[in-house]
Amino acid sequence: MQNVLDGREGRRVHEDLAAERAVLGAVLADNGLITPVAEVVHADDFASPSHAQIFSAMMRLDQQSKQVDHLTLAEELKVLGQLVSVGGPAYLMGLDQVVPLAANAVQYAHIVKDQALRRRLANVGREIQELASQETGELDVLLDEAERKVFLLAEKKREGDLRPVSELMEQTLDLLDKMKTAATGVTGLSTGYLDLDNQLTGLHAGELIILAARPGVGKTSFAMNIAVHAALKENKAVGIFSLEMPADQLLMRLLASTARVDMKKLRGGRLSPHDEEKFQEMAGALYNAPIYIDDSGGLSPFDLRAKARRVKQKDPRLSLLVIDYLQLMHQKGKVESRQLEVAEISRALKQLAKELEVPIIALSQLSRKVEERKGGKPMLSDLRESGSIEQDADVVMFIHRETEEEGGEGGGGGGGGGGGGGQSSTVIPVELIVAKQRNGPIGSVELVFLAEYTRFESRARSE
Repeated sequence: MQNVLDGREGRRVHEDLAAERAVLGAVLADNGLITPVAEVVHADDFASPSHAQIFSAMMRLDQQSKQVDHLTLAEELKVLGQLVSVGGPAYLMGLDQVVPLAANAVQYAHIVKDQALRRRLANVGREIQELASQETGELDVLLDEAERKVFLLAEKKREGDLRPVSELMEQTLDLLDKMKTAATGVTGLSTGYLDLDNQLTGLHAGELIILAARPGVGKTSFAMNIAVHAALKENKAVGIFSLEMPADQLLMRLLASTARVDMKKLRGGRLSPHDEEKFQEMAGALYNAPIYIDDSGGLSPFDLRAKARRVKQKDPRLSLLVIDYLQLMHQKGKVESRQLEVAEISRALKQLAKELEVPIIALSQLSRKVEERKGGKPMLSDLRESGSIEQDADVVMFIHRETEEEGGEGGGGGGGGGGGGGQSSTVIPVELIVAKQRNGPIGSVELVFLAEYTRFESRARSE
């Protein structure tokens, strides 16, 4: 390894040209090393532009199922107009003559990757220093940008530079292969509701999913049902940001719903022995579940982003974020109108979903216009305070009851026996409307709301 001066800026640059040559030479000597090496390094990890071009040409040949040798590599580089700039055929001929041991190619690749990360760390340090020197701009914005850069580096991700299709093709084909082999047809995170999974093929990384309904219809309950399924059944970490409900009340609801005990009796300390046993069993399961709850009120997108990044760093299994609810968030600083503020918030949530590569379920209120409409069935135009919510969302779902005054968000009403050891709960038919799906069809799913348990289930299961 050596630290050399960057002639343009006079700064130290981490590189190991010998390791780079060893990687290229090993691949030339044994094409079977291409896959394990490519899992470690990319073309832009090479400090030498010539080495980056050679490696990229090797990857193109491999993707075309062609042999990678001196002749084919020279021809590929010639077609690209890069053969002379990399040193010509003579340089290529010398690569596999300097390999200490081809079997150590992956180890050499890790050295190249390590030096690339060190260079990027140095660049991020300079960028943060430049941010700190700015006399203008809000401090929160500068801090968020600095944290974002460090987070991307820690996650070994690259900034959103232009990337050639050849570089993106392999990961896209891998994703399609995984979709083909998914036995259930669910290629994203399962919601726990078969009909909904069939409609959406699961919740996908980078998606913003809006779940909207009028107050008291069950937005929180439904989102929590999905969150618990992800944690307990899929072993995925979930982050819940409850801007309205205190954490202890939210956890109580999770326990009642999952254990299928009457929420009203639980709060009143009147569980039957059978229900108490179910409750304790589920409390033990949830105790170890990878669920993280934050009940800070009035979060800004900056606050949310910082907290979510820390959860991701703490638990790499993070696969879902739930925000309850969007209209309780606020933007720091002055905003021209509430509509613009909500627009900025929804845009920030979409960006966060892409950055963390997780789906985000954001609960949202509906405007009162829906109550004035015959039948009261929600429409996209009913999303409260901003049409940009619809634009930013990948999926928009509405929870609709024909008579929404039956049973409340918190459950516990409406007779029907409650949670006495498997006794029937008040069963309220519910239509879950998928009003928008960027990458699939719209439609609806039939569910039921079990009021006493604050729990949603597929309608077929309840019959």
